[in-house]
Amino acid sequence: MNTCFFKSDKDLNCLAFHPTLDLLVSGSINGHLDIFKFDEIGGELVKESSNSTTHSSSVRISKFSPDGTEIMSASSDKTVSLTDFHSNKVKWTGKGHKNPVNCACYIKESILASGDDEGEIRIWDTRAKSSCIGKINEFSDCVTDLMVGRDSNELIATCADQIGCFDHRKFKLKALSDNTDHEFLAMTLVKKGKKVICGTSTGSICFFTYGFWGDLNDIIPVNKETVNGIVKVTEDLVCTCGDDGEIYVVQLFPNKVLGKLKDFKNLDVKVRSTDSLTINHNNTLLGFLANFEYVFLTSTDEANRLLSNDQPDFFDEI
Repeated sequence: MNTCFFKSDKDLNCLAFHPTLDLLVSGSINGHLDIFKFDEIGGELVKESSNSTTHSSSVRISKFSPDGTEIMSASSDKTVSLTDFHSNKVKWTGKGHKNPVNCACYIKESILASGDDEGEIRIWDTRAKSSCIGKINEFSDCVTDLMVGRDSNELIATCADQIGCFDHRKFKLKALSDNTDHEFLAMTLVKKGKKVICGTSTGSICFFTYGFWGDLNDIIPVNKETVNGIVKVTEDLVCTCGDDGEIYVVQLFPNKVLGKLKDFKNLDVKVRSTDSLTINHNNTLLGFLANFEYVFLTSTDEANRLLSNDQPDFFDEI
């Protein structure tokens, strides 16, 4: 399999793989959640089901639970929800955000975090009622990404030009970076949790050493537009997406942009933007949105080849 795509009949905002199966969930601008399946025999992407009852307006983020039985989603309707994957019915809805919810993540099985457009982070226990169990109000701008830290008691958040580390049990700030010259849009842990890398609105990747949040360590210019999504392929390799319509392959330590993926450009679609990059459970498939209307799948083989081709030959060193 090189690459395939599915054209949606509505604009899509987000995409994520199932933790054990080659299934994807997407969230759309009209509030729908769609499930897609990769048919390995036919080599095509097929829409399996759709849900229009979970949210009343644009879905900003949708993710499977770690065990794959639920779909967590957050929306501009100011709610965070859990939908049962098998029955397609809403199991729980968190209410209370005063502004559209932009991002969310699982902290552990029944504990969620969400961040809204005005900087508020809420912590939820889905076993409890629909109100949150705690709030964090250290930011005053849109929370762009959330993830659990290397220490499972820590929550990492990006907002505008800063990254913060929080104790999600005490709802308190542990450390906050200085203001930078970069607006952070997405992040991921690399190098076995030793580094956090952030994609920016200026087309760069910024590096932070975990636990030393004061200032960034390094910057890699990737493109002239944005880096709005990053996925780790290996500890030495990440891929990025952005507004220039490309998927870039970036080597880590030494830091180097190795090139762009080309296989998906061979299909009859003019790709103007790429977004919501995601990787499957065994790191063999990349999924992403193109032009906010196509769901693309492509193999990670091309990215791995770029890394292999960049390695010096043994005999070149003699």
